[in-house]
Amino acid sequence: MTNNSKIIGNDAEDDWADFLKSTGIDKLARRDKRSGGGNKEKSDVGNGLNINFEVKAGKQVPVKIYDFMDQSENAATKTHTVPYLILKRNINREEQFFVVMNGYDWSDLYKAARAPKTVSSNDRAIGWALKQVITGCQRLLKLIDV
Repeated sequence: MTNNSKIIGNDAEDDWADFLKSTGIDKLARRDKRSGGGNKEKSDVGNGLNINFEVKAGKQVPVKIYDFMDQSENAATKTHTVPYLILKRNINREEQFFVVMNGYDWSDLYKAARAPKTVSSNDRAIGWALKQVITGCQRLLKLIDV
């Protein structure tokens, strides 16, 4: 890796950590300057998410994408984390990140996002108001014949 590509890679790792913080996903995200060293954390971006991030930057989709994903999976196995490959397009636009992940991990995320949400409260006023909203919505659906 030349000095220039090392700088670009470090910048991409910093940018990904900043993205995680700015979106509220992980306020403690930071570039791990010694990623790969030791067994505690091998992620390019340290985090509290139990995820191994392998960050790569470039103008083109890397030909070695499978090798990079294998690298993330091997590190994740050692640290008992979930592997993700982060690709950053090397252009001057912000938030040009792409996430590569195992299909099973993606399906778990998708199912969790689509799962019905439940609300529970011991506050009787909230329960009554929620029941009124549900009843009102049911009446509205009957009126518009859905």
